[in-house]
Amino acid sequence: MVAASPIITAMPVRLEPDYVLLNVADGVVLDEAAPGLAVTAAPRRSARGREKDILFLCLTLRSRNPIADARYEPLLELAAATFFGQSGSVTAAARLAVMAVNKAVLDGNLREGTPLQGGITLGVLRGGDFYATLVGPGVVTVARGIGLQRFPAVVGRPLGVSDNCEVQYFHTAVEHGDYVALSPNAAWPEAALAGLGGLSTLQNVTERLKAAAGGDFAAIAMRLEAEGTGAVGVVTPTVTTAVARPPARPVAPEPVTPTAIDDEDLDDEEDDEDVVVARPLAVDTNAHAGPYDDEEDIDDDEDEDEPEAEAAPSGRNAARLRARLEPVKTGALFGLRSFGRATGVTLTEFFRGLNRLTARSLPEGMLQQDGMLAIPGAAMLIAAVAIPLIIVGLAALIYIQLGQQEQYTNAVQQAQLEISRATAETDPVVARPHWDAAVRFIDVAERMRPGQTEIAELRRQAEGQLDQIDQVQRLTFEPLLAGGTGGELSKVALLGNDVYALDARGNRLVRIAPTTAGGYVLDPTFKCSAGAIGSTEVGTLVDFFILAGPIDLAARPGEPAAPDAIIALDQTGTLLYCFPGREPIASPLATPDTGFGQAVAAELFGTRLYVLDTGRNQIWQYDSTGGAFPQRPVGYFSETIFDLKDVIHFTIANGDLLLLRADGRAMTCARALPTAPPSCINAAQYSDTRIGRTSGTRLADAVTPLRFVYDAPPEPSVLLVDSGSDAIFQLSLKLAVVSKYKPANTLAGPITSVIVGPAERLFVAAGDNVYRADRP
Repeated sequence: MVAASPIITAMPVRLEPDYVLLNVADGVVLDEAAPGLAVTAAPRRSARGREKDILFLCLTLRSRNPIADARYEPLLELAAATFFGQSGSVTAAARLAVMAVNKAVLDGNLREGTPLQGGITLGVLRGGDFYATLVGPGVVTVARGIGLQRFPAVVGRPLGVSDNCEVQYFHTAVEHGDYVALSPNAAWPEAALAGLGGLSTLQNVTERLKAAAGGDFAAIAMRLEAEGTGAVGVVTPTVTTAVARPPARPVAPEPVTPTAIDDEDLDDEEDDEDVVVARPLAVDTNAHAGPYDDEEDIDDDEDEDEPEAEAAPSGRNAARLRARLEPVKTGALFGLRSFGRATGVTLTEFFRGLNRLTARSLPEGMLQQDGMLAIPGAAMLIAAVAIPLIIVGLAALIYIQLGQQEQYTNAVQQAQLEISRATAETDPVVARPHWDAAVRFIDVAERMRPGQTEIAELRRQAEGQLDQIDQVQRLTFEPLLAGGTGGELSKVALLGNDVYALDARGNRLVRIAPTTAGGYVLDPTFKCSAGAIGSTEVGTLVDFFILAGPIDLAARPGEPAAPDAIIALDQTGTLLYCFPGREPIASPLATPDTGFGQAVAAELFGTRLYVLDTGRNQIWQYDSTGGAFPQRPVGYFSETIFDLKDVIHFTIANGDLLLLRADGRAMTCARALPTAPPSCINAAQYSDTRIGRTSGTRLADAVTPLRFVYDAPPEPSVLLVDSGSDAIFQLSLKLAVVSKYKPANTLAGPITSVIVGPAERLFVAAGDNVYRADRP
């Protein structure tokens, strides 16, 4: 005879639900599904880790007015899209899903004015584990054999009341043959569900749930089957008027014990959330040992006279147990008292010895009395005042730190929520506001705790999507100076390989010269600062330009004329000529017939200097003679005078003027002949064909525009510097948006100026440094 080999059967890890959607009214199971119930598997394009999750949703809503069934569907879709669109742990994804639903309900309340509240229960089946996340009213029941688990113990705050959800969590391991029921509104007494796990079919379980509810309710009921052993889907219950009574077999389930979920399942929970977590119950082995075979067993149990008395321990046994435990209690109390006395004596002797040691270590007679440390009364008084102040200061510091941590956590969660809502949208126009909101929350979180890896990843994701929508090209800028200039640079210009910048803080121009090693260094010998220059006082510098030589004005006896000059302009119309290796020279411009108002900007076109004077609503034109501008100016606007008080900068492109107002509007002026009056468009139109953008007199994403810069051929264009968004817009000469550049790395400050150098390199002024980057 050949001995038979033992067959080892591996327990299946993955379970499938055989489920039914219950809608019970007046004791009758209705054919139509109740609103607010949904069961869905992971979609094809789900986030990493969500592929094998099965999601169960129970949503209930209440209001003073009737609620249409259509209100449920978008909220259920939002919860499912958020959950399956979020990678990471089950609990983290479920938390974001219920937060998204809460925010949608809250936004609807603020928008419509009619209060809408409710509750959501989100269940997840993953392999052999079942997770539940709940906000507001709802109930989850898990039955196995004679064991029963119910969650939650206390109903939390409903949806739509506050931004901060009161989220409760539940997790348990499940097996083949277990029953799970989720309901948004059922009131199932625990006693009425006794023995639920022992029923043989899902049909019997639905009948028991209906009988136990005692009223109208909706629920998802399921039996968990090993993968491949049964079809997953809806089981239609038989409509019956018979009322199933609970079994009479004794059941003594232990209460659900709150405990902590594993770190991998519960991470980064909000401080303001009340978390309740439950673990599987231990089954009472003295109760019914096996499952009920069928409904006949239930009927047989009804004939038993006193089942509860059989299950309960007798009073005599209880007294005997207390008698056995009394000596143990007495011995434990005696041991604790002995341990307390020994500890007190030990600490007293320790501090007394420390007192003597401190007194002996001091010079003889100092703070000593009878060989012990003696502190003067004045010192004790100071300590009495100082110690409470120190404690209050420490408490305030801890409070501030905890407050910042709470703000940081809330900002991160809001950013994650907005990202989840954006990724759930297929239309980039609809998704854009969520990406923008995510960036704002990320900025808040970064101010709270800069340098966090999770913030950098969230920013990369959100800004990457916005860059695609706005046609943004990220450029990596490298600083020219390792330590910066120590100032605040507002404009940059190039002369050959030399870089010049206006330091608004120092009221000076700086020269950044190239080195033989290919780097740059700040030239300490270059002199170009405002102040007294000879007999001329130079005031606040507002702009500068480069004038090609020879400059006869700079020539001194025995010296040749200067080849080039770097010329700064102050608010009163005084020019400051600066030269490498020479002393600066000051020369006031000729005063116009109407007097000089306030100079704001200057631009050199050929040999003619244009000065924007907002105090006189004019642009003055000066012709150069040997580097000087001795003649009185001519006004650019002759027939029509425009209001230029809010113009902050201008540039000249092929002889046409482009003026930039503080609110981002542009004014263009052109003339057919050099002596003809200009033809101007006071509010020129920007052409913006990017997704979700519209053409108009302003660019919607230009926050704080600072200046126009003309980019010469071969591809002539206009660059708009926007320090508010730290961006450079490339526009055609007709003000059509061509591209948008933003730094890929962090600069010393917002971008304030740009110039195009050799090989299409961009040089920008930001903070106290100048940066360069290769433009695509």
